[in-house]
Amino acid sequence: MPKIQILIGKDGKITINAEGFTGGKCLEETKKLEEILKGFGIELGNKEVHLKPEYYVREKEVVTG
Repeated sequence: MPKIQILIGKDGKITINAEGFTGGKCLEETKKLEEILKGFGIELGNKEVHLKPEYYVREKEVVTG
């Protein structure tokens, strides 16, 4: 089951860890989370994105017909 973990360090650094996603879905979901946080006045500012191997996995296409 996909999940997103938010870690806040003692120095205030925020780390968002997306697990269980494949392809670009992780970026879509973390973007939604960033928008929610922005609604509470929390700006992530300078961010680094570290893509995991799962990002490069293509989701299987379902062919019907």
